[in-house]
Amino acid sequence: MPLNKTPDYLIRGEDFLAAHAHFKCVARDSELRKLSAILMRHRAHSVLLVGSGGVGCTALCLGLQDMKGREDMPFDIMSKRLFWLDVDALFSSGDHSQMNTEFSKLVHRLSRMQDSVLILEDTRVFVESARANGATHLINVLMREIRAGSFRVIFEARDRDLEIVLRCHSDIGQFFTVMDLSEPKGEALDTIVTTATQGLVAHHGIAIEDDAMTAAVELTSKYRVDELSLSRAQPERALNL
Repeated sequence: MPLNKTPDYLIRGEDFLAAHAHFKCVARDSELRKLSAILMRHRAHSVLLVGSGGVGCTALCLGLQDMKGREDMPFDIMSKRLFWLDVDALFSSGDHSQMNTEFSKLVHRLSRMQDSVLILEDTRVFVESARANGATHLINVLMREIRAGSFRVIFEARDRDLEIVLRCHSDIGQFFTVMDLSEPKGEALDTIVTTATQGLVAHHGIAIEDDAMTAAVELTSKYRVDELSLSRAQPERALNL
């Protein structure tokens, strides 16, 4: 379904979640509690969420949006307003003046909303797009608002891109808490794959037997090949197979 973006390139959390049909966050309760605890801190309350490609950084943030209404979630999390930044749209014009104006507008909007959280799905793309368009000052604008406590930010980054993100601004180490997201294993991996497979069943209109899911998990846990989709982290590797 189409995403309903505000004019300032922000995608509301409920719209971003609605665009991911059949999504359900399972077997990640401890990671969600850790992410929530960081967002509730007084200091260093922005998050640098790091993991291998396919491990589920975006899924974890989606899970945060999905679980905001749970009765056992802290009020400080239920009250958070999550927004995803449409990085491609922001830089699509190639017009330096327009990018600067639009980014300033969206930052201003976030700063005026209490408890807002900005999420960047792939921070390296944002950093490199800013540099390629001669707009590295946008990173400074964002960090200035983080220093002022105007809103919180979740930077998602692959582990191989961590140094690139850390070097993009000298204050990241001070205002961000690094959270490593590791591959799920054992029962957690089985649960995630079983749940996510329901979406594959609905999309392709086929039945997937339990034995097939078990084999996919076992084979991809034992082997990792160079073929692109099967070189990803779990659980995506098993789901791709």
